[in-house]
Amino acid sequence: MNRISLYVLIIFIYLGISASFSPTQKGTPYMEDEKLYGNFFKGSPMSAILTDVFTTGFIAKTYYQKYKVFHGFKHYETKIIRTSRDFWEKNQKNLGMSLFRRSGKKSTIGTLPIPPGSLFVGNTSFGRWRTSDYGDKVWRFHRPYRNFPKEFGWINFDYTQRRYKSLKIHIDNNTPYYGRNNEFGTYGDVTREFLKLNYDDKIKSFSLVEHMKLLFSITKEIRRETQIR
Repeated sequence: MNRISLYVLIIFIYLGISASFSPTQKGTPYMEDEKLYGNFFKGSPMSAILTDVFTTGFIAKTYYQKYKVFHGFKHYETKIIRTSRDFWEKNQKNLGMSLFRRSGKKSTIGTLPIPPGSLFVGNTSFGRWRTSDYGDKVWRFHRPYRNFPKEFGWINFDYTQRRYKSLKIHIDNNTPYYGRNNEFGTYGDVTREFLKLNYDDKIKSFSLVEHMKLLFSITKEIRRETQIR
């Protein structure tokens, strides 16, 4: 095998390795930013909760978000959506958060990041405030919706009236709300416990160093075989 043939073979190997890390986009809808939420999530009342973020590809990355679409009166569904890099990076800290909601009241929608299930708190169709043993007002869902806290990931978490008032202040000020003690979101204890997050692993991509090491190891093997011949 002459030198030109060797280099051509190396190029084909490199392209093959790159292709193995290329994104698969067929059949996956694309959403540029939060302005398009309404085109992807239908019905009301409903809340779209971000449950995962990941990428595919090495040379050309494709960015994905996974949502748990929770409906008030039917079983939830899961959707995976391709999105822009900017929108993907913008929401890296929002795992477990409700990023889109439609209340059903004149199709009122919201795109402010807030804790999952917040849409249904304060809505007497789903529950009511009760006084806890500690004297706090705590939201309790009606019996038909008793599984809601589990679906929302409220592990060892009570949505108190005090927290609900804090939420309202943040909504009025158009600022994200992660809980009074930042319990929610990628770095929140409640969210991490529910999703069992290891966030560094979720966003870690295959590095250039690792990629080149693989390429060079194959190249070295080819050269060795050439010398033997």
